[in-house]
Amino acid sequence: TEEFSRDIEPPRNGGYEDAFYLQLCDNIRRFKGLEGEIARPAKQAIDVGGDAAQWESVQSVYYSGCEKGYARNCASVGNMYQYVQEAPRNNLRRIKAADDGERLYFLVENEKDFVSTDSADFVNIYIGTGTPGLKGWESYEYVAVPSQGKLYRLDSTGARSEAGDIEVSISGDKMQLAVRLSDIGKPDGIYFKAADNVSGSNIMDTYTQGKCMPMGRLSWYYYLSE
Repeated sequence: TEEFSRDIEPPRNGGYEDAFYLQLCDNIRRFKGLEGEIARPAKQAIDVGGDAAQWESVQSVYYSGCEKGYARNCASVGNMYQYVQEAPRNNLRRIKAADDGERLYFLVENEKDFVSTDSADFVNIYIGTGTPGLKGWESYEYVAVPSQGKLYRLDSTGARSEAGDIEVSISGDKMQLAVRLSDIGKPDGIYFKAADNVSGSNIMDTYTQGKCMPMGRLSWYYYLSE
């Protein structure tokens, strides 16, 4: 039954979805003693159109859980189904975050040169503010869409309304992006995820489509500078 399931693998629709997987993550963190506050970074301005070398001193770094992008073509237990999934078109590997008190900056690094940069689902960055909670779409209140140079506000259905412009530059395997903090309410901190080629409106799609860092309902937190 759902209540007494011992299976952490998330079902796609209905049931407990990824609830047991998230409990596993939470309990492992507590077992390892990952507690306490993280020191806030110093203010750092980034020239989005400049060289990526300016990011070398940035300490807020977030890594993909998988370095390689694998395709899937496997039979299920009992050979009832064949699971087929293409390798991600952009295999995102690392993200850095910084801010200067006025703008929030991201550096997204890919395994190879970025492709499909004009697609609406190219490396969308979902952003929530303050403490994660039941707000926006699956707790994310905004999404930055690099191919359109726009920041959108998200409602509970995932519908988008324009919230501002963003700055974007792409060179080879690196993308730099800037969001005005005033457009997201100048919060104390933000949490985020980056998703490429994820076209569905179900948060569970981030486990199986494209490349998402981090996947599912997991997010990375960034404390704004002092």
